[in-house]
Amino acid sequence: MILLENDMVICKICNKLLNDPRVLPCGESVCSGCIPTDCKIFSCNFCLNSHQVPLEGFVVNRALVKSLEAAIDSKSIEKSLQSFNQKMQETDSNLQNILNFSPETNISELCSNLINQIDLEFETKLKTITELRESLIKQVRDHEKHCLENFAKNQDKHQAQLERIKQVCEETKCCLREAIVSDKEIFKLDLLKSKFKEYETEIMRDTIDYTHLWYSLSKWKIEQDFIGKINSRNLKKLKPDHFTKETISFVCTSNPKILRLENGITVVCYWKIVNSNENRHDQVYIHKTTKKAQLILSLFKNNVKNSIIVDSIFSIPKNFLIKVYEEHIFVLLDKIFQYDYNLKMIKQFKFPKQVDDFVVRSNTIIVLSQNYLEYYGLDDFRFFITQTLFSYSELCFKQIFANKYLILKNEKNLIITLGNIVQTINFENDSHEILKVTDDGKIWVHDRKESKILALFFDGELCKQIDLEGFSSNIQIQLHENERFELIDYNSSQINIFSLLND
Repeated sequence: MILLENDMVICKICNKLLNDPRVLPCGESVCSGCIPTDCKIFSCNFCLNSHQVPLEGFVVNRALVKSLEAAIDSKSIEKSLQSFNQKMQETDSNLQNILNFSPETNISELCSNLINQIDLEFETKLKTITELRESLIKQVRDHEKHCLENFAKNQDKHQAQLERIKQVCEETKCCLREAIVSDKEIFKLDLLKSKFKEYETEIMRDTIDYTHLWYSLSKWKIEQDFIGKINSRNLKKLKPDHFTKETISFVCTSNPKILRLENGITVVCYWKIVNSNENRHDQVYIHKTTKKAQLILSLFKNNVKNSIIVDSIFSIPKNFLIKVYEEHIFVLLDKIFQYDYNLKMIKQFKFPKQVDDFVVRSNTIIVLSQNYLEYYGLDDFRFFITQTLFSYSELCFKQIFANKYLILKNEKNLIITLGNIVQTINFENDSHEILKVTDDGKIWVHDRKESKILALFFDGELCKQIDLEGFSSNIQIQLHENERFELIDYNSSQINIFSLLND
């Protein structure tokens, strides 16, 4: 095998990997697409000469093509081996974890972690209470300090007041010794007593700078959950009280498609019927009012609504599709529309065939159309391959899911494929809705008939079952990372979103 340097496999005209390389008379190789189609004389930028183009075009550099293929195959095999070795190491590590697994240790660690959380919250609350206590005491001490400083500063004034009080006392004693009984003397005595009390009060007011301080008890009481509380939830059941509820006011006459994203954005797509006026001039003037259907795409974030019209047509089709991939929203009608989260349209593209379903994976759009899989580039919607599902033509697939594996679904069957590996899962009825295929090898299914959420391994073995209790029959389920559920319930006037409480 020939080892190739990077500059040997790059076309010097387009600076991309050589595609169908052609040899020029001067010995350089370029992509066939870099040579103009109707070109008869090619001006070479390498040797600065003009080359006459043969009728059948320049010769294919077959040696370079074979070397490129061999190099690509070699890199692909090497990459596959590296990936396989990495998976083997992960499998060995997981096996060791299983062999060393100890429920006693796990339970003890869980409970110790909960106790640590309780202690941490207690210390935090205790610190807050201590800080509040110290703040109250500081206010009292500051007032005490201010009053004492004030008393020291006004000591001469207070001494004068004390002399006045002494004088009043002496005058009062004289009155008492003389045994005065006249109204005039009684009035004078009452006046002296009043002044005596006021002089005493005045000294105190002056000392405290006319500021009255007192303590009032807080009406707040320490509840049982002041530090927190221990919650428990049956992991085999989901009930409304396990969720927080968010309500979005929303009215539409059709059945909307609703998606809830990881970042809290709610995507709603629905049909709206509007009047459309037409004017014609065929000998006579005709004004005609017709009905038109508008496909509306709305985004809700913190109860703020942003909407656009995706398309307007005269008849509502049987179905439309909406998918989300890496902060982009894809809406499929008779063509596909791509938007960002600001509802700015990135691009649109019309597929040549009827589309049953599609999925976006690794910068590729995989389209399911009448038991064919067609692959398009996400950047430019360039078509590059078709895969026929002839082995399953009798199954009539209607849905497609993908991560590393391709998963196809019809009414009662699920086909999982990876290269030549095929695994079939059969369902008893057609009430199973695929929620998500996760990277850890699980297929999450909503069994609407039994009101259950099922997690299946790729061989169909049941991994987990969760019962739904207390929800309506038309509930829609969204599964996010770390098995976090959000349930969507729509009626004619509002969307209710149930988000699972955090542990």
